[in-house]
Amino acid sequence: MADYDIVQIEDDPNCFKYVEKRANEAGLTYVNFSALDELIAALPETSARFWVTDGRFPKTKGDIIENNAAKSVEAIRGHYPDARIALHSAGSFAQADARDLGIEFMGKDRYTAEALVKAIKTSLGE
Repeated sequence: MADYDIVQIEDDPNCFKYVEKRANEAGLTYVNFSALDELIAALPETSARFWVTDGRFPKTKGDIIENNAAKSVEAIRGHYPDARIALHSAGSFAQADARDLGIEFMGKDRYTAEALVKAIKTSLGE
């Protein structure tokens, strides 16, 4: 079993590479999955203290980008019903989606990589 502090689902390398850098600087373990199928394949052997999902990303790497936030939350909760999950997205739909899914919302306009990692670290009690 691979245990991480943060698992992120994000297809944009310009986003996840900075989150990974900031997580490493903060002493937090981190892994990213770029597509829904990667997340689903990893879930049986991957756990996290905090999960972060983008709103729009492909089902399969290289596929069309679409709103898959609900599918990622459903997959995570299927393995970890009490998982702490945040939607980190810039889409106009995102805040309502997070509310409907019962998860936290961290807008990309406010939560840069550094702010996101800092908020997660605080919520983890570190």
